[in-house]
Amino acid sequence: MLSDKVKNIRRCLAAVIVSIYSLVLVLILLDLFLCDKHADYICKREVLISNIGILLIILVTVTIMYVVSTKTKLLKHTRLLYRRLSINRDFYKILILSSLLLLLIQIYVAYDILFFAGWDCDMVVSMAFERAFHGTIESSDYLSLNPNNVALTYALSMVIRFFSFMKNYTAIYFALTCVEIILTDISLFLLALTVKRITLRKSIGLCAWVVGVLLIGMSPWMIVPYSDGYCLIIPITILYLYTIRKECKYQSLCFFGMVFMGMLGYVFKPYTVIVLIAILLVEGFHVIFEKPKWKHVFLNLSAMTLAFILAMGIKVYMTQHIGCELDAEKAYSYSHYCMMGLNEKWDGIWNNDDAAFSQSFENKEERTQANLLAIRTRLEAFGLGGYLEFLKNKTLVNFNDGAFAWGFEGGEGGFFMIKLKEPTDTADFLRSFFYNDEAGTRNRYLVLM
Repeated sequence: MLSDKVKNIRRCLAAVIVSIYSLVLVLILLDLFLCDKHADYICKREVLISNIGILLIILVTVTIMYVVSTKTKLLKHTRLLYRRLSINRDFYKILILSSLLLLLIQIYVAYDILFFAGWDCDMVVSMAFERAFHGTIESSDYLSLNPNNVALTYALSMVIRFFSFMKNYTAIYFALTCVEIILTDISLFLLALTVKRITLRKSIGLCAWVVGVLLIGMSPWMIVPYSDGYCLIIPITILYLYTIRKECKYQSLCFFGMVFMGMLGYVFKPYTVIVLIAILLVEGFHVIFEKPKWKHVFLNLSAMTLAFILAMGIKVYMTQHIGCELDAEKAYSYSHYCMMGLNEKWDGIWNNDDAAFSQSFENKEERTQANLLAIRTRLEAFGLGGYLEFLKNKTLVNFNDGAFAWGFEGGEGGFFMIKLKEPTDTADFLRSFFYNDEAGTRNRYLVLM
């Protein structure tokens, strides 16, 4: 049994976390609703209706629908239909069949709208093809600067090698996107299962899946073979394993899986480890205050240690067998990205000026010191008011675009690097949802988002 003191500490910590999280969400929403039309920020899209206008339209529409359904007994008939659907009984059947249907739709859409993306995606995919077919990578400059993409390059090269029997660049590139689509669909499947377990309601799990499909599953980012899509499965897998740990016969296997996926995620896409960090903090609190059996603690720690060693071993192996000699002195450090994130001119996004500045230093120590000095200088130049203004714009960059900067990466002409010939009669129609054009009349996906 927990003491009253421990229970009070738990309640206080939970209240603090919920309060901070709620406050952050409220501030973000206020920024999106009140500042989106008037603020000038990087990657801003000009839209006809502001966020507050869209919110009012949604509220009016929902109100009208509710009044109409109440007056016409539509709500009663909807509930009867819901019961007849037997979601509770056929949850897994509905989820599996819906996921398979989604997969077929995604593959068809991807086939029609496929293009070769530029920027980092092109660099990584090109090197992956080079390693897959020649065993080596001619230039190590990019990977030396961006060691976080070593693992992705290695993994993509293995996928390319598996599909090398196709002997066609476009076909193999399409295979890379299909693998990403499959990983995305598994992520959405796990999302539904996780939400079901957390809320204890299967209908809410299916609703989470539908929202995931609209926001992620049918996002055109599924045809850009890069770490954003390939690593989507990692945080949701960690969370799912955490929700089933108490029902698992060997709980240590769940902790092994969580740490292995978390550290592997850290190797591929560093911020995916945040979910694991949160879980470890909660479990650390559990060990300190609830004092579980030390046998269980020892087994879990042993499993996590083994998972950590295995994940780091895989990282070392991939680095040693990437096919080129990496120069660790050239690598961008965290101080570089922190400095870049404080660039007022670019609202904290990637920019060539800061990249060139960091590259101008020959070794890591000098570069780090220069980055830290630049960080201090920028913070001092902001002042409190300037920094809050910067955060306002940075928040709009991060959250005001439901398409996640689709079409902006790589600059003008760098995103849609090569547009392929339309393979079917429906290609032009589907591309009108996702492709940009000079007149701005296409890209209906952005309007929907």
